[in-house]
Amino acid sequence: FCPVSKPDVLNVHIIAHTHDDVGWLKTFDQYFYGSETYLANAGVQYILDSVLEQLKLNPERRFIYVESAFFSRWFNNQDPATRLQVTNLVNSGQLEFIGGGWSMNDEAAAHYHDIIDQMTIGLGLLKDLFGDCGVPRVAWQIDPFGHSREQASLFAQMGFDGLFVGRIDYQDKNHRLDLKNMEFFWNASANLKGAGSSLFSGALFNTYSPPTGFCFDLLCSDEPIIVSDKSMEQFVHETENRAESKNHCFVAKKCAQEYKKPNDDKSLPDYNVDKRVFDFYKYVNKQAQYFRTNNIAVTMGNDFNYQQAITWFKNLDKLIKYVNQYDGKEFKRINLFYSTPSCYLKSLNDADITWPTKTDDFFPYASDPHAYWTGYFTSRPALKGNIRRTNNILQVCKQLDALTSSRAGRTTSSADVNHLRKAQGIAQHHDAVTGTAKQAVTDDYARILNDGVVHCENVIDDALKAIKVKDDVHLSRHVFCNKLNVSECHVTEQNDQFVVTVYNPIGRQFLHYLRIPVNGKSYSVTDPKGNEITSQLVPIPMDVVVLPERNSTATQELVFLADIPPLGFATYFVKQTKNFIPKQRSVVRHVDINGKDVVISNKFLELTFDGTNGLLKQMTNLVSKVSQSVKQSFYWYRAMNGDNLTFKRRASGAYIFRPNGTEPNITTEGVSVTLVTGEVVKEVHQTFNDWVSQVVRLYDNSAHVEMEWVVGPIPVERNSRPDWHLNVTEPISGNYYPITNQAYIKDMKSVGAQFSVLTDRSVGVASIDDGSIEIMIHRRLLHDDAFGVSEPLNEPGFDEKGLRVRGKTVVMLNRVKDAMAAQRDIAQRMSLAPLVSFSVTSVTLEQWKNSVNSRDLFTSFSVLSIKETMLAADRTKPVGDFRWKYENNEIPDFRRDEEHRNEEVDNSLSFTLNPMQIRTFIATDAIPGS
Repeated sequence: FCPVSKPDVLNVHIIAHTHDDVGWLKTFDQYFYGSETYLANAGVQYILDSVLEQLKLNPERRFIYVESAFFSRWFNNQDPATRLQVTNLVNSGQLEFIGGGWSMNDEAAAHYHDIIDQMTIGLGLLKDLFGDCGVPRVAWQIDPFGHSREQASLFAQMGFDGLFVGRIDYQDKNHRLDLKNMEFFWNASANLKGAGSSLFSGALFNTYSPPTGFCFDLLCSDEPIIVSDKSMEQFVHETENRAESKNHCFVAKKCAQEYKKPNDDKSLPDYNVDKRVFDFYKYVNKQAQYFRTNNIAVTMGNDFNYQQAITWFKNLDKLIKYVNQYDGKEFKRINLFYSTPSCYLKSLNDADITWPTKTDDFFPYASDPHAYWTGYFTSRPALKGNIRRTNNILQVCKQLDALTSSRAGRTTSSADVNHLRKAQGIAQHHDAVTGTAKQAVTDDYARILNDGVVHCENVIDDALKAIKVKDDVHLSRHVFCNKLNVSECHVTEQNDQFVVTVYNPIGRQFLHYLRIPVNGKSYSVTDPKGNEITSQLVPIPMDVVVLPERNSTATQELVFLADIPPLGFATYFVKQTKNFIPKQRSVVRHVDINGKDVVISNKFLELTFDGTNGLLKQMTNLVSKVSQSVKQSFYWYRAMNGDNLTFKRRASGAYIFRPNGTEPNITTEGVSVTLVTGEVVKEVHQTFNDWVSQVVRLYDNSAHVEMEWVVGPIPVERNSRPDWHLNVTEPISGNYYPITNQAYIKDMKSVGAQFSVLTDRSVGVASIDDGSIEIMIHRRLLHDDAFGVSEPLNEPGFDEKGLRVRGKTVVMLNRVKDAMAAQRDIAQRMSLAPLVSFSVTSVTLEQWKNSVNSRDLFTSFSVLSIKETMLAADRTKPVGDFRWKYENNEIPDFRRDEEHRNEEVDNSLSFTLNPMQIRTFIATDAIPGS
């Protein structure tokens, strides 16, 4: 229910809003309650309290809210009367939810699993509380540091009518202003067609801040509008007629309202109405020059604004009144009113004009010539790795809860799953997964995630017990050994026999190599059928053994191949034996760097290490016969220091990557090498210096190379923009790009090879020289970049000497025609890795070997109905019915996807997935015995 724009005047939509970070300078809890004011004067509960009271005083006032994590906590604390008041404000359109995710997620470092999940839980909450009235129509990404077209595609698939963003590159913005291209039609997918591929989008004029001089918040020092209160009497409501709108959502209020006769007292010594109105007219007329219609949006709010909402609304009421009375001839006449992004979007659609298009990302983002926001692609790699791991656990938790909640007899499983869902949603915030919050806040993110993991481990433990059918077999609690990343697991180190349960969250068979820290000299490993399988004892690298956070006596890992069914689990019985097994032992030898190359291979790949320096120099795919020279090493950039007083004195920081120079420094010209060989895996252990080491690993049945590195503590002593011409001021940082999974380069001229790199967390990547890929895996800085966090990115680590990080990179070499399928498979296996748990048992192998896998559970489900929804499951179609014209004079057919979603899914549950498409279904099942 939107205000009506007027023709032949400039319609100015006031967007009253607050931007509430779910953690940054303060923790989520501190921001909500308003504590620790020395860090920031911000309390979200007071914002929502205050806005509610002010909206009730004037039905013309409007306000938008975004972050569902904060709103959920606040709403749950309200009494029934207040909840009803909020519902009425939502129904009337005065309070409108925009975006609606659990947080406003980052777009560079967040994985698409996490983006969908955090949007789903936030949108689902609003739909449950307020029905269709609570469903956000517009996405609102005003603070993330650059924007991806994949994010726009996800929003389109979720059914949003439009998207507004805040931060785009300063050169790109100037170019768009000149061409009046700030609002555009974003073709966000090269593969999808129709509604899932495109989204009308706009870049806001002033990021998301109010016009200069017009911030009326208690955090600001701008002048209020000073006029006698006699001229601002309350509205007199002569008539009121209520009627439901056709969509049964908003209650239309037709009120004949008028002010009492103004009695402006200009004799006040500080009277400033004329000047304030003139300044506002001047500002909005300037803004209007850069936009295509006679409608513009002016944001009135900022970070944690409206704690005393009266200061905003009282001044905005005055501004609206006097601006609309102004009849200055030097400017175009203005119609100023409270509005929302969805109403503004409607006015743009009503204009029925042709819009420009965009097909690429808004990455990398620069705010000035020496401030490229590419450092956060890698900042806080340990947190980024932890968030990726907890996403893996969450996906398993959701699956097993859905499959077994009735069998396990749990009544609180959904609440436990939601605990991790919400934690993971907070972690996607654009100051969380980005690594751009204060250290104390980062520690709190880790606490929240760990608490969520504990809740989900309870669900997984009960689920696994429920589907192991032998009643006479008693298992102790499943232990998940969350420190396997530092080769530590007390269950496997302290017990002579134990059971390993491996769950596969992927819908196809999975061959997965397990690595289990142990102390014994020999072990037998038995598969679910009772067959003893090949295993190998491999020494743990010394740089891992001495990690300060490690509390383990294990010096080796037991390695074997697990065969796991689709969406099922396999169990392996491990027992220490007295008999020495020669084939289980690894052959370990130190390699002298004497000019003789070192070669390791399996049936798929051959790797050659240079005998003069110990570095990888050749990679050959033995199946496709593709061979490529490869040089792999570790380099470091010296960070630029500075006081940030001018652009040229910008320091490298948590957000900004600014190296001092263009050439990276190599850690060492040669490495020490230890060769480890056996029947399951061959490894080359490389030590570069006292803070960089790596294991290059080739499993017996693997067509890719695994590189596991330990980096830290770090000692503390190319140019393409499709839409605009780039003036290069930072040739290294300006060519960094974010990846969440993978990057590759192709050699199309000679052998037709593709070299691919896959990562276990989000990182920054670049190809500065032809034929090269560089990946930034760790950062440590002693200066702040002056973008708000106010402390250097100097993580102390467990021993306060600096953070050590252990991570994994996978490397592949294929022919171009085969590369993407293989690459996609490995990427999925890394992001949805099998979940391993351990339990102690005293049963015999004969009692154990008849365990079953969970794919048999699907036979117990009877699907009664199935309905397709938009991606986040909160709507079956977009709320609006907008059609847009864009540059090539075509109008995209959005109805095709809508009709396709309404098609019935047949009894075989068969449907088609197109490339890059994600589809959501809600199924109703009948559980036997219920």
